[in-house]
Amino acid sequence: GLITLVLLVRIERNVEKTYGSCLIPSSFLTTPQVRSGLYLTAMLFLCFGGSFFLVITYLQLVAGFSAIMTGIAMSAMAIPMIVFSMGIPKFSPDASPKKICRTGIAMVALSTIPMALSLNPYGVNWLMYVGLFFFGAGQGFVASQSSNIIAGAVNARDAQQSSGIQTATRNVGQAIGVAILGVVMLFSITGTFKDAALSSADLSSTSKAVISEQASIGFMPDAAFAKYIADKAANADDAAVLTAINRSTRQNSTQLGLYVLGFICALFWLSTGPLPNEKITK
Repeated sequence: GLITLVLLVRIERNVEKTYGSCLIPSSFLTTPQVRSGLYLTAMLFLCFGGSFFLVITYLQLVAGFSAIMTGIAMSAMAIPMIVFSMGIPKFSPDASPKKICRTGIAMVALSTIPMALSLNPYGVNWLMYVGLFFFGAGQGFVASQSSNIIAGAVNARDAQQSSGIQTATRNVGQAIGVAILGVVMLFSITGTFKDAALSSADLSSTSKAVISEQASIGFMPDAAFAKYIADKAANADDAAVLTAINRSTRQNSTQLGLYVLGFICALFWLSTGPLPNEKITK
């Protein structure tokens, strides 16, 4: 996808030189403020994809939440995001876009800590909802400014087609976020599970030999894991040991994923340098 995007940008440059207009105007790529706005737009949907991938998976497969319960839980993120994205332009129209975005990025990055600490082998505790609140609020801070940051830095013609490039950037950000976190989860689950199983003094050598030959271990609830391990554990005691290891591995890998998500979001702070300190009036 990234290779295709690079090729498209090169093609669009030639189209713009020839016809004067194109799908991706050069102003979107050569203007520092626009690039910053696009980075922040990508961050928002990276947060969406990452939180849905990590949090919803844990709530449903580990805590056993239904779809309705999951929706109610995730409203702890959605409501503050909506409130702040609409409320900041309404009640603080003269606030500094740079300060607002930097505050939002800090909130998003730090909120992954209570979210990670809320996890336990059987579900989550109240810290998850605290983390989701600030995670959503931080996104609301950034969302309140990102579109104006882009449209306010280009001419009227290019501003009219900025929604298209913003949509593309959102999709790229979400895809990259889910891809990175998916890789982190896959390798951490498999590696951690195997290391814990092979180093366990309570597991028989027969079961260890079978586990060592497994290519990968998926993220599974207890019922699915019981079926998966049924023909791999030498006896019932080994199955119980492996189930306990799986619970711990799920927790640790999801915590790692959340910390990685927070770290990636924190990196977007580096893109805020070109943002204006004063209200965007264009």
